Amino acid sequence: MLHLGHVIVILSVVYLIEHTGSTMGDVTLQIKENNDVNNTSRIPRCKLPMDDGYCRAIHYRWWYNYTSNTCTKFIYGGCYGNRNRFISQEDCEKRCKKPRKSKSGRAKNVTSLR
Repeated sequence: MLHLGHVIVILSVVYLIEHTGSTMGDVTLQIKENNDVNNTSRIPRCKLPMDDGYCRAIHYRWWYNYTSNTCTKFIYGGCYGNRNRFISQEDCEKRCKKPRKSKSGRAKNVTSLR
């Protein structure tokens, strides 16, 4: 006997396959990511790696590279991914960029040239 929850999952899978051009493997991967116990929700947003998602749309976004202290443009596919994704370079820098330190060890006010 099917329960309502099973029917919803089945219909969601059929919709994804028919309307997004996804394969069953893509859908399985998306379901696995949603249920993944090694979720990234506990990692600070600005320390997450760049993740372009699984879908095929083209959305220009910015991600923060913690190692180089820079915000870099990338193409986001439109679904999934992680929280290290910003609409603009300014938003990315405001939320994540660390101020550079002067030789005295104090933070400098940094104005980026655009």
